[in-house]
Amino acid sequence: MPHDRTTPSPRSLPHLLLALLPLVVAAGLLVGAAPASQAETWHHHDETSDQPRFGDIATVAVDARERRVHLRAEINGTFPEELVFHLDVDGAQRRPELAISYGPYPGRVVVSRVDSWRGVALRERCRPRTARVRGDVLTAHVALRCLSLAGVRPERLRVSVTSRYELGSDYDHAPRRHHFGRWFDVG
Repeated sequence: MPHDRTTPSPRSLPHLLLALLPLVVAAGLLVGAAPASQAETWHHHDETSDQPRFGDIATVAVDARERRVHLRAEINGTFPEELVFHLDVDGAQRRPELAISYGPYPGRVVVSRVDSWRGVALRERCRPRTARVRGDVLTAHVALRCLSLAGVRPERLRVSVTSRYELGSDYDHAPRRHHFGRWFDVG
């Protein structure tokens, strides 16, 4: 059967496929190497000295990657008795759904489901996690599965941090009282 110039010869088709194979493999490697989603980090530098009597929340950094939430807070001055990271995971209400608390038992982080900004624990989630304080810096890590609501892991978070000092009535807030930082993606 004669072939015109628009129809490839059956003999040339295998050669064409062999010629395209490196391009197909390279494209597949590029797609496979790309991460499914990029985790972001929320940074907050608190320039206001709204807690001058004791310590002041200076900086906060939170990111969610590698199946963990990484928390970091730096305090200027006396380290607080309690530091609470309030998390909004669904945006449906203007309050946190979860709280990650450090203190009053040093070296322990507790993840709780909460119903208000006051952090009234509806129930504790997961086992207590460890935290480390070096100088004026707290670092803690919590498994992302601990932040699941109704079995669904959050795709994004926003955070607010509150500190309480010995007298109980002195608080500092970052970014500010009853306000969250920007939304960021969970990786």
